[in-house]
Amino acid sequence: MLDKSKKIALVLGGGYLTELLIKECKKKNLDFFIIGVKEYYIESYKSPADYTISYNSLGSIFKILMLKKIKNIIFLGNVKKVSLFRLRPNLMTFYYILKLIFSYHKGDDYLLRKIITIFHKKGFNIIDSRDLLHKYLATDKKNNLEKHSKIISKETIYKYFELAKEFGKKDQGQTIIVSNNKVVLSEDRDGTDKMIERYNCKKSRYHSFLVKVSKPDQELKIDLPTIGPSTIHKIIDSGIKGIILEKEKTYISDIDVTYDLIMKNNLLYYAI
Repeated sequence: MLDKSKKIALVLGGGYLTELLIKECKKKNLDFFIIGVKEYYIESYKSPADYTISYNSLGSIFKILMLKKIKNIIFLGNVKKVSLFRLRPNLMTFYYILKLIFSYHKGDDYLLRKIITIFHKKGFNIIDSRDLLHKYLATDKKNNLEKHSKIISKETIYKYFELAKEFGKKDQGQTIIVSNNKVVLSEDRDGTDKMIERYNCKKSRYHSFLVKVSKPDQELKIDLPTIGPSTIHKIIDSGIKGIILEKEKTYISDIDVTYDLIMKNNLLYYAI
């Protein structure tokens, strides 16, 4: 839970949601300290990072937090997993790489759980970003199945949802494209937008839908599925007929613009 009386460290990667988180912290008059991940966190004159860390110095985060006497942390934003062979870590980072080396290639969720365990053992409290960004979560209040009932049924939507959950068990991605009750494409490390681009070369003659859900064991405190205008534009360009999401467990970046694009382009939107 968020204790508003205590200072919070915001460990931020890339993406528009990081800006929204900072705005919410300011609105609520929270005392916060920004640690930006180099090459991902985009600084602005309004929200410069108090401290910047690179992959090679990630282990130093504990020293920073201890010096600032901060125990509460929110992780948010995009970062990409890099090859260990590309790293030139400082001594502290090397120490934590050794602790995580056997988890590094076992899937993102497994690795994230191990990272959180390290923070907890050191006495840090990981706060769920949804405590501050709840209004940017997918909701079923925007569901519009009645406009698309001729091309898909509620039963089929739930079936596609379960197909995405089954894919998620592999810990390889959160998103699939489904057509005629079959998975046409699944997400890989390149992400959702790249998967949609690949679909352009493999279009089905049946109606296709994008399904994005959390993985069954996903560490939601620091990793939630996210969509935004970029994803919707690619869906429109590809001819995909709509999107199926998991409510309360999917962020919608630039939420008003995203919903507007969905409705104006007559796409199915359904959050379960």
